[in-house]
Amino acid sequence: MVRRSGLCILAFAAVALVARGWGEVTPERVKEIEARIGYLANPDAHARRGSLRALIETGPEALPFLHKAIDERRESEIKLLCKAAVVGISLKQKTPARPAQVSKPDGSHVTIQVTDARLSDILWQLTEQSGNAPVLAWPDGPEKPLTFEVTDLPYWRALEKLCDLTGLALEWDNDSPIRGLGLLKSQHEKPPAVCSGPVAVRLEGVGIRRAFRPDSEESSLTLTFDLLWEDRLPVESASVVIGSLLTKDGRRLTSGAKPKLHMHEFGGPKSGGGFELTVDKFPGDVEGIAVLSGTVTLKMPEETGGPRSYEFVLTDLPIR
Repeated sequence: MVRRSGLCILAFAAVALVARGWGEVTPERVKEIEARIGYLANPDAHARRGSLRALIETGPEALPFLHKAIDERRESEIKLLCKAAVVGISLKQKTPARPAQVSKPDGSHVTIQVTDARLSDILWQLTEQSGNAPVLAWPDGPEKPLTFEVTDLPYWRALEKLCDLTGLALEWDNDSPIRGLGLLKSQHEKPPAVCSGPVAVRLEGVGIRRAFRPDSEESSLTLTFDLLWEDRLPVESASVVIGSLLTKDGRRLTSGAKPKLHMHEFGGPKSGGGFELTVDKFPGDVEGIAVLSGTVTLKMPEETGGPRSYEFVLTDLPIR
């Protein structure tokens, strides 16, 4: 096996950049990019965010060094944030990868068996095994070692179990340099949620508007849901159809309109969103929803298999 020195590898990367038309990368620039990658292991979360943001701003000339770090560095935190930088550069350049074939259309499964692990160790394995963009967390200071064991578990359920273990919540992180999903501190109770293949649906909020007439006990109920899907999929749009809505005392309710769907878009491919469901003439004595079922359809290019539909069932939805 032929071993190359670090200088030789950096020189090769610089030559590759010139060949790709990104201009000459000076030795000073190489040192700057390498230093920024090293800062990704800084104990200070603010410093790590700043380094990731700087690497994304560096643009395509950083890519060979990022891929090299992903392949060769041992620290999972550096691997994870380098992968996030690659994603961020792709979104910034508006050149997201589009697979010719969709692998695992029925959802990714992961197997992770670790003890005395850091959170970044687990998040890196989730990224590697699923093929999705990194879910980032920003622990600041010493971390408690984690034991995490899942076998052939769906991707979203593995993330849910990790949230249960750490006390963190899976949320859209608008402060993240890649503005994707992150594990954040939350004061809210864990919401009802369900996964179906590559799709996850969870209750986000409940709103009840009382009738103004004193002789009426009817109200209007609005349920708001988060809709997530694995971002490795080349999703062009999504739609939701509600099947049934049953109260805890067995009454069947009818939604007043087709669910209103909105999307999250972060400078690149759509990676999720949410929808609202409104029930008019909602009885005032209903204590909760026993069953809500529906179907999510993800529209994907015909060359990757076309649209796919996934049924879901949520149970025991609190409305008070």
